Amino acid sequence: MAKGIKHAQYIAQMRVAAGSPSVNSRINALNALITCRRSTGVGAANIAEIDKILLKLSVDKDISVRRELINQLVNVDKLSPDLVFSIAADIDEFSLPFISQTQALDARMITVIARVGDETRKAVLASRRDIPSAAVEIILREGSAKPIAALLENGHLKLTARQYEAIINAHGNVREIMDRLVRRRDLPSFLKVMMANRVSQEMRNGLPKDDQVAAEAAKRKIINAEEIGLLRIAGSTKPAELTHLVRYLIDRRQFTPSLLLRAACLGEMDVVVEALSVLSGMPTAKVRNLIYAKGALSLRAVHSKAALPDALFVPLRVAVDVETARLADKRPKSNEVFGRQMIEKVLTGYESLKAENRLDLLEILSVYGAPDAAALAIQLMAETDTRVAA
Repeated sequence: MAKGIKHAQYIAQMRVAAGSPSVNSRINALNALITCRRSTGVGAANIAEIDKILLKLSVDKDISVRRELINQLVNVDKLSPDLVFSIAADIDEFSLPFISQTQALDARMITVIARVGDETRKAVLASRRDIPSAAVEIILREGSAKPIAALLENGHLKLTARQYEAIINAHGNVREIMDRLVRRRDLPSFLKVMMANRVSQEMRNGLPKDDQVAAEAAKRKIINAEEIGLLRIAGSTKPAELTHLVRYLIDRRQFTPSLLLRAACLGEMDVVVEALSVLSGMPTAKVRNLIYAKGALSLRAVHSKAALPDALFVPLRVAVDVETARLADKRPKSNEVFGRQMIEKVLTGYESLKAENRLDLLEILSVYGAPDAAALAIQLMAETDTRVAA
């Protein structure tokens, strides 16, 4: 009890000093009060009295008093909400480092500042590792680019697919947002596709209106780029998420026969299997077993059940045969190697395959294969034409 009375008397003396006309006296008083606050046995009532004095000093007309106060308080936790909010409302030079570093902010305080603070304060809050979900929702709902960019830079923050989708819908044309989004490791693959679609649409909007030939050529290039981009995303997607991604593409009619053909020619056979599974309505494991272990007849059954064009069957068969050999030999996946082995298979395998069918397959590989494999297919087609002409 005596110790509590002693603290109360000391605080009363510092209250007088904190009201002194002398700037140095006020600074000395605030330092003494903060030291007292940190000492043991002060008690909750005395801490509350100290915070009331510090609250008055937080709006001191002299900038040096406020600077010293904030420098001393930044590492003090469990400050009164009124004191925290007063400091947060100070000039940016003082308030922003405090908001960024202090441990005195709890979830409720962070949420309040996110609700009433300006864009800069929201951005600082968005960088905190302890930002609560309620504050994140406020920032997303208000939609200012600067705080959202800070959220995406926060490596400690996990966003949901819904939140990512909201960001893309609201800021799909903002470069600084998109650049940060693509660097997020937890961004679902279907949202990467959504982002790619927005870029593609911008390119389509820029197609020439007065030159139909040029427009068609440009459109073909865009489609090629879209398909390559989609397969790049799919190829880096974890198996557990790949089914969802393929279903997303199929539901939006983006998984075209052309994309399936390109996937086969590039050796992206996990994508091919998932597509066959979704289109046929059969489990992925069953499709994989049928096409790799049961031979061409089983592949034909899956192909038929998936309602794919007849023209896709032979390219799929070649790709499945090459992949079967790769898996048996435990070779690493390579788009270029896969394409060259498809060419070798086309030229040396399948005795019943007619010459014109082999040329058709080479032409497919020249369009959909990896660059080196496509170049080899083109060269072989030219040599064939030369021999026919001779």
